[in-house]
Parts: sequence; C-alpha cells; structure tokens
Amino acid sequence: MGLIDGFLELKDRFVNIHVHDNMGATDEHLPVGKGTVDFPRLLGGLSGYSGRYVIESRGVDDAVQSQRELRRLLA
Repeated sequence: MGLIDGFLELKDRFVNIHVHDNMGATDEHLPVGKGTVDFPRLLGGLSGYSGRYVIESRGVDDAVQSQRELRRLLA
C-alpha cells in the first residue's frame, strides 16, 4: 500500500490537512506541483472533504504559488 492510500484510509477523521510538496526524501515544504506528490490522485481521494487546507511553505511567494495550484486542482 502506498503512502497516499494509507493517508486516505483515515480521511473521515481529518479536520484540516497541511499541504506541501516534496521530492520524497525529506519534508522540503516545496510549492504544490514542484515535487513528487501525486496531488490529482490525492485530492480525488478526498472527494467530499470539507475541512481546511493549510499550506506549509518556506516563504510567501511559495505559499501564493501553492494556493494558486491547489485552487486549480480543486476546481
């Protein structure tokens, strides 16, 4: 089972989700879409989620970039 599958098994318990991307080795807090996280698959599996998405970033510019990409993916 992959990490996304295990994560999604718990989705009914989520109140908010902290969002950032990475390359798979460390917790890099890259902008959404700049790493290896399969966000279309992840967000598709969160269908019906009504909690908050909390963007984690290393700076304001990265946060804005993540917000734009997350909104695009959720549209």
